[in-house]
Amino acid sequence: MKSLLPALVIALFFRVDSALAFQNHDGIAPAENDSTEAGFILRSQDLFWQTGYHAVSLDRMSFMLDSHIYGRYGPSPDFYVDGIPFDPSTFGITFTQLIPVPVHQIKQAARLTERGSGIRGGKPYHSGIIELYSEPLKRGFSLSGTGQIGHNSGEPGPWAFDPERVTPNVERFGPWIDGMAAVRFGDWYAKGVLRTHSYVHVDEFLQNRMINLRILPETGELLGTEAEHTLGLAETGFDTGRLEIRLQGIKSESDEFLFFQPVAREVPTHMENSQLSGVVNATFGNGFGIRSLVQFRDRSLGYRLHRYSHDFDWNRESFLARGSVFYDSDKTFIELGGEVEDVTLEAAGLTNEEDQYRRGFFQMRLALTKSLAFETEGRVSAGEGDYAYSGSAGISADITKNWNFGIRGRYDELLPKLARPLEERVRSGYTIFDELDIQGFYVSEGKKSRSREISITQYAEITGGITVDSEIGWIENLRLQIPFQYAAYNFPYSTEPGVYLLQENEGGRRITGNVRVHYRSSPRLRQTAALYLNRVEKGNRLYNFYWQSTPELSVQHSVNYKPFPDLEFQVKTQYVSNREWPEFERLDGESNRSFYVQYPFRLFRFENDLPAHLNIDVSVSKWFWDQRLRGAILLKNLMNSDYQTHPLGIREGFGYLVRVEMRL
Repeated sequence: MKSLLPALVIALFFRVDSALAFQNHDGIAPAENDSTEAGFILRSQDLFWQTGYHAVSLDRMSFMLDSHIYGRYGPSPDFYVDGIPFDPSTFGITFTQLIPVPVHQIKQAARLTERGSGIRGGKPYHSGIIELYSEPLKRGFSLSGTGQIGHNSGEPGPWAFDPERVTPNVERFGPWIDGMAAVRFGDWYAKGVLRTHSYVHVDEFLQNRMINLRILPETGELLGTEAEHTLGLAETGFDTGRLEIRLQGIKSESDEFLFFQPVAREVPTHMENSQLSGVVNATFGNGFGIRSLVQFRDRSLGYRLHRYSHDFDWNRESFLARGSVFYDSDKTFIELGGEVEDVTLEAAGLTNEEDQYRRGFFQMRLALTKSLAFETEGRVSAGEGDYAYSGSAGISADITKNWNFGIRGRYDELLPKLARPLEERVRSGYTIFDELDIQGFYVSEGKKSRSREISITQYAEITGGITVDSEIGWIENLRLQIPFQYAAYNFPYSTEPGVYLLQENEGGRRITGNVRVHYRSSPRLRQTAALYLNRVEKGNRLYNFYWQSTPELSVQHSVNYKPFPDLEFQVKTQYVSNREWPEFERLDGESNRSFYVQYPFRLFRFENDLPAHLNIDVSVSKWFWDQRLRGAILLKNLMNSDYQTHPLGIREGFGYLVRVEMRL
């Protein structure tokens, strides 16, 4: 292993978080972000509620997330689960089923989200960070488990059984279990988690579309319908408050449908993942401390249903070692660190392709006066025979006792294999495009992605329990890699691959902004309203195409009412402006049906222009048996508006979900 590059290159760019960034403001809700304000989590979409991420889903379970700088086809955000990194994404699709914390165990109060690039608590990230924390373990032995059932309009079930239709016919969920067993004595703990899911794509639009991939018209052979996930986690460690040592192992195996953009449709995929992690964190006297992480990951990807005569044949192993030292006092925070990552890939056309990345980073916050703070951070990465630099700096000032103002600037570079891993592997010889007969992919030398940003933030506390925080930013993509493909149409199979191009030197400028208002009229009643804006100011035709699928405007409002400690009501309202997907415009108006229908015959039409929609969800949660048993009911889409977030995804109308949790 080569020595760590002893270089830290810092450019002076303005940076500030929000008004309370210097005081560890989490970037979501400046007011107390406890479970009453944020609300309980019932489904995967709730993980991204009021985070600023634009989440696109084909099936209600897997998502593409807009990373703020690189878009939905760029690198995915980094996920941290209880402080340990974990990657639930494959080729840009995030599978929430692979997050090793059951949804019912996620402590909403500790959910933190950052977009763009930066460094947070010794964790460098280049495309956003999402941190999830499970609920604290109680002393002694504990058990928990949950199960749920649901239904959407236009779908069979959940109570009716019809062998001519989808089975099991309860939304996407068949039999599934999320459970945890744990023990904690003093500072030591151990726990195990099991997640096993079996489900079917029940939405009629998706069924009629996907069945062509599962049945061969020549033979009528049914290739398979179910998607299954099994994940297990084992972890042990102890935490004295000054010394934390943790060991964790995760293993999962999945049969899923991966939306593979070059094929312009879902691909039945077999995925296997394993991860081993070790963490040591320590704090000493006078504010000094260390953080360290060692992690091994092994991921394989195969094609489980062979309508095409190919196999993903993708096996990636990586080893990461990271360490940092920090000093934290009332007025000063400084952290210096570095990491080394070795990556080995075996795939069709590639044999033991190896890369090593060496990164150094630093972060500093300094209170210049009682009302003025300065913050800067920087990172340099070496790998692929090149270097990439990122840096930011900024100021935050308390204009008055209740009003804070800040300005920041940032410059980012991203190495090609991190920005577009699939295409860069094709350049190196990966044969997946040849096996799929995909034409028009022009191979040339990959170049770094580059961007810069300036943003202004404000935070204010207003009388009457109202707080407001806002941000407006100007993002300029100096060099952006944009994959683009006009999907072709074939009546028997609905969609087929078209010409696939990767444009590497695209550029443009966007304006982004958000305003969030938090209102707490009493400890029992809280409301949050948020507005998000994303508009292209300057860019060529393809750059505008790329961002048209991201709504220019989205508005969210949530109400949490807790009349009693064991009873909670929640109302979520969201408006999203219209979106267009130019890569699917050749499908617009074409028919979507199956020759082997499981549903009674029905003809659908593709649409690449998704209209604006207003969605209202209402949920209630009630604890029983001294908070050992909880029941929750969600009524989805009370407007019963038929909407999609992706032209090839489900069409959602009214639906409900019932969940039962038990904790002993």
